[in-house]
Amino acid sequence: LTQVLVDKADIDLVQSPEQLLIKKEDSEELGIVLNSIPDIYRQVLENFYFREMTYEEIAKQEGVAIKTIASRLYRGKNLLREKWREKYETL
Repeated sequence: LTQVLVDKADIDLVQSPEQLLIKKEDSEELGIVLNSIPDIYRQVLENFYFREMTYEEIAKQEGVAIKTIASRLYRGKNLLREKWREKYETL
């Protein structure tokens, strides 16, 4: 996952080395926080945002309803936001 995030940062060649380093660090931090949430939410977030799968594709893969995927994405984003704040906004 971290490698996927870093590769996306490397594609943008107009950025300075400092900006790329910051993006890489942010990507690594995001990976750490993402790995701290329950798998049921993490997998849906990864499939939707990093693998660019549709709700329908994820639902079929997971064997659940599309509304279940929407709920998991919503809850997963909220958990991710909470964990991020706990870890990085207190520094």
